[in-house]
Amino acid sequence: MDGISIYTHASQDWQNTALNTGRRTLVDGSRKDQGVENTSQKVENSDEKFSRAQDRVTLSAEAQQKLRELSTRDQQVRAHEAAHAAVGGRYAGAPKLSYKEGPDGRRYATEGEVSIDVSEVPGDPGKTLEKADIVKRAALAPQNPSSADRAIAAKATQMAAKARMEMSAENNESLHDGVKSALAGTSQGQNDPFENNTDSNSEQPNFLGRGQLLSIRT
Repeated sequence: MDGISIYTHASQDWQNTALNTGRRTLVDGSRKDQGVENTSQKVENSDEKFSRAQDRVTLSAEAQQKLRELSTRDQQVRAHEAAHAAVGGRYAGAPKLSYKEGPDGRRYATEGEVSIDVSEVPGDPGKTLEKADIVKRAALAPQNPSSADRAIAAKATQMAAKARMEMSAENNESLHDGVKSALAGTSQGQNDPFENNTDSNSEQPNFLGRGQLLSIRT
């Protein structure tokens, strides 16, 4: 019985020793893992600091000047094309921009264009005149119109002049037709006022209105 009892105590001691050894192993392993984590954290922090250092890289004086120029140009181009599109309305297309990469890696607009319809309205000089006015105002809408903008404005001016001529011709033709119709109606079915007029003392007819009508025709 004593032998069994001693064996049992010895076994428990061995188990306790094994458990304690395992705990120390786990503790030591945990410390090692913590050491690895700490090392990894230090590497990450180092990378982050390096990245921030890269972000804080100062551009050269020449690069900074170039960046300012690109930024100013970008604002000018966008405002210029937006003015064309806003005033042109349904006769203007959407702005199309061309970009250039700056020293900071960003894209800046350096050129732009807006298509504008300068065709006449078929058979309607009045509508053509209205359209020409809108096109001209759209072409000259930016603060500093380019040579191309002024060329579009000149074309719109020509289109308006042609439309006015067509409208004037139509009005003259309508007036001429109206006068001819009035004269034709006056001459038909009326006798000469002096015909068969034997009464010398009778009242003479008044030709004032008829004379004005002929004067207009002339």
